[in-house]
Amino acid sequence: MSSWPLSLARALSAFAGNIRLKRRQMAKEKAAKTTVKIIFPLVLFLFPSMFLVLLGPAVLSILRGMAAMGQGPERRNRLEKDSAVLQQRCTVMRKLLHRGRVASASMQV
Repeated sequence: MSSWPLSLARALSAFAGNIRLKRRQMAKEKAAKTTVKIIFPLVLFLFPSMFLVLLGPAVLSILRGMAAMGQGPERRNRLEKDSAVLQQRCTVMRKLLHRGRVASASMQV
């Protein structure tokens, strides 16, 4: 009778080890699935805004250069208005991205 509690303790210890192992494996599987799930929002939201901020000034320069090549005053005015709107949007996106960086940095501290 004295060996019965000892064998029960070994069985429970082995059972707890198996449960810990299963939990660890489930956590690793969830972590692997999370990277796949985050790709869609990144491509849909972050990359377009990043391209707009990075490539916006280059597009403005190209548009201004084309307008200066003799497209006529009416076309030039329309291009200048379009480029001004695009420049405003780039400024807004830069401010939003800066706020996001500041907010995420303050959350990490």
